[in-house]
Amino acid sequence: MDLDAVADLARSLRGVLLIDEAYVDFSERNCLPLLKNFDNIAILRTLSKGYSLAGLRFGFVIASPRIIEAIFKVKDSYNVNAVTQVAAQAAFADQDYFRENVRKVVAERRRLTDALRGLGFRVPDSQTNFVLAQISSPPARQVYELLQQRQIFVRYFDYEGLKDKLRISIGTPQQDDALLAALQEIVSQESKL
Repeated sequence: MDLDAVADLARSLRGVLLIDEAYVDFSERNCLPLLKNFDNIAILRTLSKGYSLAGLRFGFVIASPRIIEAIFKVKDSYNVNAVTQVAAQAAFADQDYFRENVRKVVAERRRLTDALRGLGFRVPDSQTNFVLAQISSPPARQVYELLQQRQIFVRYFDYEGLKDKLRISIGTPQQDDALLAALQEIVSQESKL
């Protein structure tokens, strides 16, 4: 969403606007600037994505002192263990690693997006560590199942508006090359039918 639209929403609310920025590390913009003017915004973030520390299970909130005080009144006393706290501090301290990790994911996302488009998929630009690839033929469910048979795992959601799409996490170049080779084979077999 455009920051002005988020600001309008925050301005119209009597309560707290909770903004999920789990994927913000891969985005061109974020909502942090809004915290200067709104004390009813709370931003959720995680080390799972840009820091590649999903197993750490460390999330955090950025908000006004008023909101943080309210959170401390209801939060569990020991909701983050000592080892996780030390690991999170080390991750925050190593910003060079973080920036390089994000750079690699963004570059690979662009390469994967271009290659998928070259195979005939419709892929909107992404601001995350995954892409949503739309295909009409063969059906997305069939592509998903054929990839599974090859031990290549993507996500398929049998929901309205998503039935013709695959959610593909950005992998290493080698993983994405294997995916693209499999998709090339699947798409070319379909075109021969």
